[in-house]
Amino acid sequence: ALPEVEDALYAVSFEVFRAHPTYYVATLGVGFVRMFGIDPPFMRGDAATVWAWLLVGWNVCVLLGALVGLVQLARHHRWRVFGWVFLIGGYYTAGTLIAKNAALVGRERAILLPFMFILLAYGLGSVRMANRPTPPRENSLT
Repeated sequence: ALPEVEDALYAVSFEVFRAHPTYYVATLGVGFVRMFGIDPPFMRGDAATVWAWLLVGWNVCVLLGALVGLVQLARHHRWRVFGWVFLIGGYYTAGTLIAKNAALVGRERAILLPFMFILLAYGLGSVRMANRPTPPRENSLT
């Protein structure tokens, strides 16, 4: 958007926040759900088709998988990766929720998708490796 339009959007956002802070905070959950595409189709005014529900299911799986990956990074003490991904994801999510909140659509999460898929892959790999049977150890004394 043009700088003038962005300035006007931010001005209105902060004006609403100052006038109605409790309502604004109450709608943060709606913004989060919309940003990550886990809202039911009827909340968006879309037809509740099978495809729409499959998309919601996919988005839930990606989000949960990313959370599993974040937990696995913490469990394995991979603090540098954890910190950078958490910092970038948290900064972008918080900034977007502050600026747009309930007016969010799925395209706002596009910048986070690479990070989410990296976390998903790390989480799946970690869970897979944890459930893999370990080979018997050879006795080095014999």
